[in-house]
Amino acid sequence: MMKSFVRIGRRKAVGLGESPEEFARLEFRGRDGAIDLSPSVYETDGGQSHLVQAHAEHAASFLEKPPRSGAHHDVTGLADHRLAASVGETRFLFTRLRHHELAFDSLTLAMEFYLALHASLTSRARKTALDELRAYVQARLEAHDLEWWGFRDDPETSREWKRLCAPRPPIG
Repeated sequence: MMKSFVRIGRRKAVGLGESPEEFARLEFRGRDGAIDLSPSVYETDGGQSHLVQAHAEHAASFLEKPPRSGAHHDVTGLADHRLAASVGETRFLFTRLRHHELAFDSLTLAMEFYLALHASLTSRARKTALDELRAYVQARLEAHDLEWWGFRDDPETSREWKRLCAPRPPIG
């Protein structure tokens, strides 16, 4: 498969119904509230399994509650920017090693990128569903993945995540 770079979306919707400026403000807001000049992306193999893994690990690392679904953006080959590998801050090795940052020298260049992304959202949108995320987490726990077991057993992990990590009874 071909290497791609995916931005894990902040919302369930892709952003088609809003202005490009509003899309940039909502999806690419930095920790300080301003437009992010170095947004994070994850390198994937372009397949759905890598996207689901990146979304699950990103969400488990940063969100209090598991996401119900996700709308993400494939930014591969879009506009002029530098792509810099940087160790991510997630709890999981896969996403730490595959973390990159887009680097823009100015707000103007960042907005040009965000406007180009907004103009091509329908072809760049990638989605994940709760069932996929749940199945991934369950598979990792069943495979005795130490990172996921550590996450599940961490006293700081929320009740909502613990419920998602709970074993599911067999069907039938």
